[in-house]
Amino acid sequence: MSLETATFISGLNSSNPTYNDPRSQGDDHLRLIKATILATFPNITGAVTPTHTELNYVDGVTSAIQTQLDAKVDESAASFNGAITETVYTLTGTTPAFSAANGTIQNWTLTDDSSPTDSLTTGQSITLFITATTYTVTWPTISWVNGEPTLGTDSVSVVNLIKNGSTLYGFFSGVVL
Repeated sequence: MSLETATFISGLNSSNPTYNDPRSQGDDHLRLIKATILATFPNITGAVTPTHTELNYVDGVTSAIQTQLDAKVDESAASFNGAITETVYTLTGTTPAFSAANGTIQNWTLTDDSSPTDSLTTGQSITLFITATTYTVTWPTISWVNGEPTLGTDSVSVVNLIKNGSTLYGFFSGVVL
């Protein structure tokens, strides 16, 4: 059988050499394997240490990763150029549920006295922008870090809620006029 030809690894035939190829062609097969490896990986001049799992992370990358990152971050201005979108959800009713499923920023306009419920799970947090008038809030069980908020009249109060285990922590950030 004649020696196969290939330029890159993908052109090699794993069935070659066959059992009846002459032993004198053994060195030709070795040279072909070396040539295809060098042609397939021409810029590798040292040891390559990533595992197959690490190499598979770049599967599907169609352009230089650094170029893609540079397009998102302007290093000189230390600012992010990508788009961050946040849907602002409006809480309604007299028993609204605090839920991160509605987004992490939520507006809440009190239209009546209210008794909200806690539907947050461990690790979730929300920021409430509460527009209050003369209505009151009966809060669920909250461990207030800096005291239960006194909501401003005809203003917006900012409250952060964070769930850790079964404890809901509240931070009253203040009143924005």
